[in-house]
Amino acid sequence: MKPLLFVLCVGATASAGCAGHASATATVTTSSTEVYQEPPAPQAEAVIERKGYFWVAGRWEWRANQWSWLGGRWEKERETEAWERGHWDKRGNAWHWTEGHWVPRAAE
Repeated sequence: MKPLLFVLCVGATASAGCAGHASATATVTTSSTEVYQEPPAPQAEAVIERKGYFWVAGRWEWRANQWSWLGGRWEKERETEAWERGHWDKRGNAWHWTEGHWVPRAAE
């Protein structure tokens, strides 16, 4: 599949949670995101333990021409799987998002 190239600018009327004025370019495909502006530091989220569930931390995503915080969520625990957290990686001059996912637990 051929990636689409979008030129994105953060406007002067940035909404709450945006990291100010900046310009960036992003390449978006159905399976990954590539952004040419460093994501802000993760936001703190207050979480109260919930029996039988696992907290998947929130993350920054590039949406509507700016960084937008996507809050965390609860996932039902899986006995045979562990959560591998998603993360932003810098490759060259671009930032790439790798989505979090469940992976098989190592045999003990």
